[in-house]
Amino acid sequence: MRDLPDKTRLAWTLLKRGRGVRGKISATRYITRLAGRYIGRHVPVLGRLFNRMSGWEDLRSESTSDIDQPTNIYRLELLQFKLAKIPVRVDPSRPYTLNFFLPTIDPLVIFGGYIAALNLVKTLLDEGHRVRLISCEPTLTSMSALESAMEKNRLLREVLPRCEVHLRNDRTKAIPFGPEDEFLSYSWETTRHAHSVAQQVNGKKVVFLIQEFEPIFHPLDSVHFLAAETYTLPHFALFNSRLLRDFFKGQKLGVFRDDNPDPEGSHAYFSHAITEFSPPSREDLVNRTTRKVLFYARPESHAGRNLFEIGVMALNAAIEAGVFDERWTFTGIGSMSLSGHLALKHGRKLEMAKRMPLDEYQRFVSGHDVGLCLMYAPHPSVPPFEFASAGLPTVTTSFANRPVEAMRSITPNLFAAEPTIASIVGSMEEAAARADDIDARIAGAHFEKVCSWNQSFDHALISRLPFRSPKETPSVSVPARALAARI
Repeated sequence: MRDLPDKTRLAWTLLKRGRGVRGKISATRYITRLAGRYIGRHVPVLGRLFNRMSGWEDLRSESTSDIDQPTNIYRLELLQFKLAKIPVRVDPSRPYTLNFFLPTIDPLVIFGGYIAALNLVKTLLDEGHRVRLISCEPTLTSMSALESAMEKNRLLREVLPRCEVHLRNDRTKAIPFGPEDEFLSYSWETTRHAHSVAQQVNGKKVVFLIQEFEPIFHPLDSVHFLAAETYTLPHFALFNSRLLRDFFKGQKLGVFRDDNPDPEGSHAYFSHAITEFSPPSREDLVNRTTRKVLFYARPESHAGRNLFEIGVMALNAAIEAGVFDERWTFTGIGSMSLSGHLALKHGRKLEMAKRMPLDEYQRFVSGHDVGLCLMYAPHPSVPPFEFASAGLPTVTTSFANRPVEAMRSITPNLFAAEPTIASIVGSMEEAAARADDIDARIAGAHFEKVCSWNQSFDHALISRLPFRSPKETPSVSVPARALAARI
């Protein structure tokens, strides 16, 4: 019951943010059902009572052990709630709008995929489109938090005040759409919502921003099934990277299914902009008396593809093999909350660095000598290229669509390993040896890359998206203080 306080806070937020009487009733029903499932696991008598109230009176579980708990009964309720059809109202008086369906709008998640998504929105706004952001999940974010985040985050400040924003906390209230509206989605869940709305409004295809093959985030279960099924819905695919596009193409997924007569006209891809680094000078590298490993350490469950555990195991194996002598220290970066250090073999430590501003991050990365950024997924990830461009010989992993040779051909500072611990340790040994080849490190930092979102989302790319011309769309600019009035 360790997560009970978090569940309680979420329940209170859902109830508090339910708009109107119907919103309060809807939130109360949902909270009651989830509470019933939760309490029923610990007090079976009450569980049977809640089952009867929910229409599940014929289902019984006499289990007192976690291993045979019918947890998928609870997940069924959650999936039905999350994927419930959005009520729609077609309003002919509404101006044409490009509706972007997002899971949430929360300052805490503005990294990685959200940075790409918001820069895409910024480009669409600059091109003259009217954009509405629709947050599909009940949100814990308050308006004051959003406004405070805009003061601290330049990207939010440049995007949110120029958009219409809809936080969908009252799930009973129909959302108005114009008859000519178009639709953009961020994830498999929001794509299902966007597709459902599009079918009710005008039947247009959704533009699906694909930044990963999302079924990999789940075991082979119902959620994995639904995520994979989403790619069978009609859509225009906008891929984050050519390599990710190649995975879908090679596996004949989504727009590359055999039954699509025009796969090339049904997709586009962009290059994710990476942070621009100035590699350390030759003099700086010559004068270093210690050597530092920088590990992209993501221990959170949603970052499982970054293989935190495998990285630690590989570091320990490398230490035991003598790859890193006493000159070497180890730093972890990327965790959302972890601080302190993690013990490694032979008394060594992995010191966890906290999140830091961009300029500090640039200096911090450049102060290291070997990078370790694992990625067990089709998308190649961004940190390996940032580390390599900062002059770090960097170890990453290969995958089906990005074999060792393809990754290493991008820059000599990338050392792609086969997906085995032995191969990762061998690549770390190569990278550690290259750390002393100063001229090679500096030369390897210069490779073809995109460091500006204006390059990622140029006019040629935007013109390929199946949206109407923004020339017919009146420009809109809404002051930040009007956010609360719109939501």
